[in-house]
Amino acid sequence: MHEPERLTPEESDFEAALGALMPLRPDLEVRKIWMEAQRRKWRAQVLVWRGVAAVLAAGLIVSLLLRGHDNPASVRPISIEPGRQVNQPVAPQVTPAPARQSLPVVLSGDDYLALRSRVVAFGIDALPQATPATGTFAPIRPLELPADSSQPHTTINIFGPLWRGGRS
Repeated sequence: MHEPERLTPEESDFEAALGALMPLRPDLEVRKIWMEAQRRKWRAQVLVWRGVAAVLAAGLIVSLLLRGHDNPASVRPISIEPGRQVNQPVAPQVTPAPARQSLPVVLSGDDYLALRSRVVAFGIDALPQATPATGTFAPIRPLELPADSSQPHTTINIFGPLWRGGRS
């Protein structure tokens, strides 16, 4: 059988140094993956809108090029001859009678339609007077912020790395 060649001392040192190397762990974080996915999605949307704009611009250019041009030299003013008038009887002008205004129908009762008909007939003054509220009402208490006030909300925290300056 064929025996492999012996390595020189420099080659054996080099072999030992290469054997000691470890592969690096890939630099993958959820935040970086999400940002790259968003960037690619936005890039695709930009490309779609650029394509739409290009198609519209091309359509505008084609429509302008295919449009027929009127030659302004072929249009001449119309001459009016004052001696030739046609005598026709003039029809008497009839002014139409003004439209009859119907009286508003005022419904009685306290339901919505009756109140609406009174407001249409008599204006905003037909609305009943507002009655003041009775009883006591507790003021709305403000939301309590968590101890770590750098995060705006504790249950839904999808923007947490952004509030902390990008550190995870």
